[in-house]
Order: sequence, then C-alpha cells, then structure tokens
Amino acid sequence: MNRGSKTTILRLIEGEDAGRIPVAPPFQGFWALGIEGIPIIESIRKPKLAANVQLEVSSQCGFDAMEASWDWLSPVEMFGCKVRVPERGEIVTRTRLVTGPGSLQNLRIPDPHDDYRALSAAESAERIVSAIGKEKFLYSTLCSPFTLIGEIRGVEAFLLDLFMQPDFAQDMLDMATEVVQEYCRFICKTGIDGVLLCDPTASGSLVNPTQFQEYSSPYMKMCMDVVRQEGCYPMAHICGDTSELIGLIADMGTSIFSFDSSMDLRTIDDEVKNRMTLLGNVDPKKMLLQSANGAFAESMRCIKRAEKARLILGLGDDLVNGTPVENVVTMRRASDRFSAKYHTEHS
Repeated sequence: MNRGSKTTILRLIEGEDAGRIPVAPPFQGFWALGIEGIPIIESIRKPKLAANVQLEVSSQCGFDAMEASWDWLSPVEMFGCKVRVPERGEIVTRTRLVTGPGSLQNLRIPDPHDDYRALSAAESAERIVSAIGKEKFLYSTLCSPFTLIGEIRGVEAFLLDLFMQPDFAQDMLDMATEVVQEYCRFICKTGIDGVLLCDPTASGSLVNPTQFQEYSSPYMKMCMDVVRQEGCYPMAHICGDTSELIGLIADMGTSIFSFDSSMDLRTIDDEVKNRMTLLGNVDPKKMLLQSANGAFAESMRCIKRAEKARLILGLGDDLVNGTPVENVVTMRRASDRFSAKYHTEHS
C-alpha cells in the first residue's frame, strides 16, 4: 500500500501530479507513545523502543510521511529552563530564564551534541530512517526561533518586547536562530528528508503580518536555508488562522506548509497553492471525539475542499492524546477512496 509513499510526496513538492492524496499525521510522535503506553521519560531513555513504537503505529495507520523525531522543544531545557516531563504528551516549560537584556549574557547556549533529548531523538530518527527511509518521507520537528524565545522569555513578555524593546527582541531572535540552525544541522545528519519548523507563537491570532514579516519569517527562513543546504526539505507549521500570512510563508521557500484546522483551503489564493505543498487540515477534536465514520467523513470533506491544491491529508494540529487508531486510519481510507475515484475518472 505504501510502496510509492516517498515518491508521491516528492512529486507533490516538485509541483507534479502525484495521482493520489498522500497522508501524514503531521504530529504523531507523542500520540503514538501514548497509544502504546510508553511514558515520555522512558522513550527518551530508550530511543530504540521509541522508534519501534513509531514504526508499529505508522504501519497501522498507513502514513506516507511521518515524524522521525518529535521532541521539538529540547533546546529550552538546554538553555537552563526547568521543564515538566508528563507521563503522556509534550514536555512543558516551567520556568523562564530571560528577564531582560542583561540576562542574555548569562545564558548557556545549547549544543545538540550535549543535549540528552536531542541525542535520543537523533538515535530514534536514525533507526526509523534505516527501517523505512527508502519507502516513506521522514521529517523531524523543531521549534522556530520566534517560538523558542517565547518559551525562554515568556510569550506575553516577548510580544510586549516587540513594541517596547524591539532591539532586545531582535537580539534574542539572533541568538535563537543560531541555536535552531545548529539543531537543524544536527538532525539532518540522521538521513531524514525534511525538517518541520513549528511556530505556534507566530499564530495569526497573536501577531499581525507586519510583525510576522519583521520578527518571525526572516529568522525562520535562515533556518530553512540551513535545512536546504543540508539536503533536506524545509517545512513549517503555524497554528491558528494564517490567511493573512500565507503569502509570506510561501516567500520563505517553504516546501510543505502544515496549516491549522481553522483555515479553509478554498480561501487560499491559487498562486500560493502553486508555490508550496499544503498539509492538513482535519479538525483534531473531531478526529478525537467522532466515530470512525464521522472521522472518515471529515477527511473526505477536507480532500474535497482542496480542489487544485497540492494536498497531503493530515490533521490541522497535534494528534490529541487518546485519539483512537481506528479514527486515524480513516484518513488512509479517505485517501484510497479518492484515489480509486481519480483513477476511474482518468483511465
């Protein structure tokens, strides 16, 4: 079923007709560990176990593309922030270290080669690449510079800095960009195909297009340039309504943009659709709460709304912990249903 998975994704990225709608989560890492009952700390200590869990769940769900590593905020702890490692789900930042311009000089600059979480992520990625890298499009998830500063400074304080202390904001972003670039270089060495840079703090509900163009996109683009230099494809995910930002997102050279379930594909300009592949945007809450038939119907609706877009079918955000595997599988079923209809009409 998935023999042509990687080829299908690559054809879409190149703007070619793939003949079917491929499927990607886009964020299955933490969810899969929860499905198999593996505590987060155990997955970090045992990267082989973590990789095997992802391989098993991916096989069940029929993904064409998937995360090979998913611990996207590990630089936060390496800066020195205290974090909470839950039994399930993402690791949460508990303390903020940047209190003002003077505190920057006291920060410990993260190095992925010394980061126990990044080292574990790299080993998991290498194992997944070795197992299915020839068949599937594999990517690693990392935070963008803008979101990284939101974690170590505090989102509210950082957004105020954009107005009150813009030079300080840019100093922080320069520092964060160097860190994220180094993490990109590090994880690209595992043999993955892409790096998905996540920037939830740059959501359209938090920043306006002018702020995005000045404080988020230039720094994310510098990271994307490194990803491309390392031979991988740059990807992006931004939460919320990005309808006013999507042209700027394409301008960064984004190969694949993972977009929120609040977005309507029909409102995206055709010119933008032709410049990058779109990944989304089934509602995660509906995927969690509806029956399998309801989840299938939601997936079909998403495909129909895509029209001429180069679409990878997936969720509009994280797979919520506890989402039934049988519901996630319906995205594959919807893709297969569309493919059968497509080939019938074009035969």
